[in-house]
Amino acid sequence: MALTGRRLWRMLTLFKRKARRKIGQEVRLFRVAFLSLFYNRQTNFDLFTETLLNPIFRTVDLFSRYFGPLLVIFVVLLIMSVVLIFYTCLLPDAYIHQSIGFVIFHVIVDHWFLVNVLYNYYKAASSPPGSPPPGHYVYNVVSFCKSCVAPKPSRCHHCSVCKQCVLKMDHHCPWLNNCVGHFNHRYFFLFIFYMSVATSCVSSLGWRQFKLHVFGHSDLTNHEILEYIRHGVSRSPMFTNVTRDDVGWFDPRSSFYHNCVIYEFVLASGVAFLVGLLTIWHIYLINTGQTNIEFYVNRKESSRARKKKMAYRNPYNFGVKENWRRFLGVIPGKRPLWRCVLFPSSHLPEGDGMTWTRAFGRVHQMEV
Repeated sequence: MALTGRRLWRMLTLFKRKARRKIGQEVRLFRVAFLSLFYNRQTNFDLFTETLLNPIFRTVDLFSRYFGPLLVIFVVLLIMSVVLIFYTCLLPDAYIHQSIGFVIFHVIVDHWFLVNVLYNYYKAASSPPGSPPPGHYVYNVVSFCKSCVAPKPSRCHHCSVCKQCVLKMDHHCPWLNNCVGHFNHRYFFLFIFYMSVATSCVSSLGWRQFKLHVFGHSDLTNHEILEYIRHGVSRSPMFTNVTRDDVGWFDPRSSFYHNCVIYEFVLASGVAFLVGLLTIWHIYLINTGQTNIEFYVNRKESSRARKKKMAYRNPYNFGVKENWRRFLGVIPGKRPLWRCVLFPSSHLPEGDGMTWTRAFGRVHQMEV
C-alpha cells in the first residue's frame, strides 16, 4: 500500500513537471509569434501613439474627403463677401474722408492683391500636386508604399485623403480640397502670402470705420480705446432711434451697414493674423529647404544621429538664396524673380519631382 502511494506521488510529480514544461514551451512560442507579428526594432512610443489615434485620423480624413468641396465653396463665399463690403462700405468712406491719392493707391494695390489671391487659389486647388506615374521606373527608391503597393522616390509620401502618393508632399489642405505637393506648392505659398497681405490692407482701411461703429468716434487714441474696452464697449449714439425703414441697406446709419463694417474688420484682421503666422512658418520651411512632413522627419533623424554622436543635415538645404530660387522656379536671365512673384505665372517648378539633387550627405561625424 505504501509502495502504491509512493508510485502515485512520483507519477503526479512527473506529470506536473511535464505539464509545466509544456505550458512554458507554449508560452514562449506564443510570445515569439506575437513579437514577430506585432513588434520590430522600429517600434517606439510615436508608433504606439499613432496606432492609438488612428481612428481619429481616419475620421479627419473622411471629413476632409467629403467636406472638402464645401470648404472650397465656403472660402470663395468669404472672399466674395469681403470684396463686396470693400466696394460698398470701405471704399466710398475712404473716398469721402481720405485724399484722392490714398484712394487711388488702395484701388490699384488692393486689386493687384485680389488678382493674385484668386489666381493662386484657383491654381493651388485645381493643379495636381504630382504623383509617381504607374509603371515608371523609380530611381533612388527610399521606401515602399503599402497602400499603393509601389516604390516611393525621395520626398514622396502617401496621402490617405487623396489615396495616392504625392511628390514632395507638404500636407493635405482641406481648404483647397487638394494636396500641396511638388507642382502646386508655389501656388499655395503665394496664395497665403497675398491673402495675409491683402487682408492686412483691408483691415487697415476699415480701422477708422470700425472705431466709429464700435466706439462711437473715429479719432480715438489707442489708450482711449483700451479704456472703452475696460469699462465695456457701447454702440455709437448715431444708431439711436434709427430703423431699417428710415435708411437704405448700405446707408452708414443702418444696422446692416454697421454689422458689415464690424464683420469686415474682424474677419480681415483675424485672417491676416492666422494666415500671416502660417505664411511665416512656410517662409522658415522654404529657407531651410524642407516641407512640413520633412520638418518632423529631419527633427527625428537629428535626435537619432545625436545619440550616435553624429550630426544630421538636411540633404536638400542649398542655402536660403538657392532654396528660394529652386522653389519659385527662377531662371537668371530668362525668368526673373519679379516675374515669378509679383504677377500670376503658370510656369512649372524645377525638376520632375521623381529625382532630387542633394546638397551633401545626411550624416556627418560630430566633433567631440
